[in-house]
Amino acid sequence: MSSDTGKVTAQSASAGNVLDGYMSFTATTAATNVLVVPAGRTWVGQIAVSCACAENAGDTVMARATATISVAGTGATPPAGTILACDALAGANAAGGLTGTSGANNATLPLTLIAPAGNSVSIQAATTQAGDLTVVRVAASGALQ
Repeated sequence: MSSDTGKVTAQSASAGNVLDGYMSFTATTAATNVLVVPAGRTWVGQIAVSCACAENAGDTVMARATATISVAGTGATPPAGTILACDALAGANAAGGLTGTSGANNATLPLTLIAPAGNSVSIQAATTQAGDLTVVRVAASGALQ
């Protein structure tokens, strides 16, 4: 947005500056790029994460779906490291019976990510998943400035 003598107008965005990423995981996964911001550019957007898990009746293992979102790359602003985490947990059903358990959770984070002139930086997702059914979904939607 820009302001000129108290008047506020929206800046036009070009389709070439839209930068989105989406990934879905059903197993434990090491850090994987969701999107990459080119060197010397700034990305402004939002990250959304959803985690869900379920455990069958009579099982002795707790179900878990965890997403850890991080920034990677030298000179990134904010600096490289974890910026968001989301967990879904479902208890074990060792007592048996006919009913399983399930858990779900979600999280969002607005983010401005700045890549230095010399290299690109990225938003990454890593997951930890255990149980009978797990899924983690990560979306990043925004625009390069």
